[in-house]
Amino acid sequence: MKANNGGSVARRVFLELRSIKAAKIPFLSARALGDSMDKVLASIEGPPDTPYEGGIFWLKVHFQTADISQPPVLRFITRVYHPNIDCLGNICADYQDCASWFSTKSCLASILTAVCGLLASPNVEDPLVPEIAETYVKDHERYCEIARTYTLNHAM
Repeated sequence: MKANNGGSVARRVFLELRSIKAAKIPFLSARALGDSMDKVLASIEGPPDTPYEGGIFWLKVHFQTADISQPPVLRFITRVYHPNIDCLGNICADYQDCASWFSTKSCLASILTAVCGLLASPNVEDPLVPEIAETYVKDHERYCEIARTYTLNHAM
């Protein structure tokens, strides 16, 4: 495999993937994307007792630097109806600003776990898609119906 951003990024990604494999976290997986060691394809299972339950949600992860204090950029490939995820798959989440998520052992595992938690508990106080946050707050049943339909149509 080749590394687009140098050997140190490739090493960081290798260590991240090895850590995820060793952790055996049942609701997530990750692997190198193609022959590029700065990009990873990850999946998370929809959390139980949510409209996302039973779905498999795919994310593209891009490591721009070998610096473990800098989070990778994540984007959902699977369409998701969620106040913190826009139609392009961009995620509005605290992990991008929180250095405490990162360690030399499991940065990516921690981030993917946090994203899974975000599916279960949206942050409607700081939404990326205000209209969806409004539906979540004002008509939660409707929000769940729409989110479940998206899950059935795009994540199963």
